[in-house]
Amino acid sequence: FADLRNVLETYLSMEIDVTESINKIYDACLKSKDFQATKLLEWFLHEQIEEEDNARRTLEIYDLIGTELDGLFKIDVQ
Repeated sequence: FADLRNVLETYLSMEIDVTESINKIYDACLKSKDFQATKLLEWFLHEQIEEEDNARRTLEIYDLIGTELDGLFKIDVQ
């Protein structure tokens, strides 16, 4: 990785990819009328919402702090 921001961007991208994969599986289950599997997958989809939010928030905090030493002060002010 070039820097920490690149790591965090990759983290977010991977979470988005996981969500897309689960959505594809969910869609296949709906098409095949496998409603029990869709019920199980709903739990994973709810978890992915949280995981994507965490990844986005981590990136936002990094952008707020940045690489300057005054970044931590910026967090305390907000």
